[in-house]
Amino acid sequence: MPHGKAHGLAKICNAMGNPIRFKIMTLLGEGICNVNDLVRKLSLEQSKVSKHLAVLLAAGLVKFSVDGRRRCYELDRQKTVRRILALFQKLREE
Repeated sequence: MPHGKAHGLAKICNAMGNPIRFKIMTLLGEGICNVNDLVRKLSLEQSKVSKHLAVLLAAGLVKFSVDGRRRCYELDRQKTVRRILALFQKLREE
């Protein structure tokens, strides 16, 4: 497996392997949320939620849009499904 592809798959596994990030993805699967919504739903500090969102963004699993001064996050459904399927396909091949 090429190094670049392995690195990308590792980022996805890392992003999804954390229970808090998995919960964030579950919440975003229900609809768009801003950071304050997620802070309230997860009962976590804003800085922790923001750090987890940064990991999910870097892995290409979520995206955001700007609404005034707020960032509104949602699952990047097309990319997320495609990346997860690619990951499972690669694991099957090995």
